[in-house]
Amino acid sequence: MRKHNLWKPEAVALENFVPARKGVGAFVPLMLLFMKTLLSFACALVLLAGCQSSETRDETAAYDSTTTEMEPMREETLCFEQEINGVRTEVHLTLAGGDVTGEYNWLPPEKDARRGSVRGSKEGNTILATYDYMIEGQNQTEEITMELTDEGLMITRPGQVEIDGAMFDRDSGEETTETLDQVDCAG
Repeated sequence: MRKHNLWKPEAVALENFVPARKGVGAFVPLMLLFMKTLLSFACALVLLAGCQSSETRDETAAYDSTTTEMEPMREETLCFEQEINGVRTEVHLTLAGGDVTGEYNWLPPEKDARRGSVRGSKEGNTILATYDYMIEGQNQTEEITMELTDEGLMITRPGQVEIDGAMFDRDSGEETTETLDQVDCAG
């Protein structure tokens, strides 16, 4: 048997691969060889797919940098309150990973309460959030900073507020800070 150099196509005789038949029947053996190869490849893929690990993980898992395993994302609810001269301030926050949502309400004994929602992100003990609320019939938006402390929550509000898309000074344009005590959310 003669050896052929497969790197040089001109050295390989076509008659070694295709029988010397004429017409459509000449390519039948070549088609069968192709189909056997394709079928073998498909079977090999099915076997490899079957050997993959069947272990599944919870899709809502979050990475905990202190361990090497995935842990389910924990949701934590925190509540804070303050009452000064009959004006009650309440904040209820839900922390899930780095995301923060909740309510922030300022409730004086008379009218003109400020009720709104908070949405932001937490990094360390600092929460940067958007506070959307309604007061005196107007929708307003502020970018606020909240700091979780050992005693409670310190909220810093900017000196300006967005009212219907325009910026206005609030409280003489001065930044304000208030501190709320942490309380039991059930009570």
